[in-house]
Amino acid sequence: ERIADKIEEAKIELNPPRPGEGKYDARWKEVREHLTSFREAEWKFAIIEADKLTEVALAEAGFPGETIGERMTLIDKEQLVSIQDLWEAHKLRNIIAHDPHYQVKYVEVRRAIEQYEKALREFVALG
Repeated sequence: ERIADKIEEAKIELNPPRPGEGKYDARWKEVREHLTSFREAEWKFAIIEADKLTEVALAEAGFPGETIGERMTLIDKEQLVSIQDLWEAHKLRNIIAHDPHYQVKYVEVRRAIEQYEKALREFVALG
């Protein structure tokens, strides 16, 4: 078990979902709250968090692979209609993660968050 997985489990235990909420809903709300900021660093953080959450959700949904990239490579459109959206969002995450000087625009961040959300809703990780 990876350390990251243990941290995810701890976060879910510390912040249990309210009745009628999926286990990721509270965390997703936090991701969206970072978009209300005027600070670019918060937007970048939202993308990184959304990607992490999606990685855990894909694993829990039983998609095979070690990393989100590996899992996405093994997913076809029949399994996840919004896989292309997920790839686009993940590409932005990779740019942000690997280039600290990349200046992200609010419009591209919002689009990526919507793409993550679309995929998460599709395999019912969000309520």
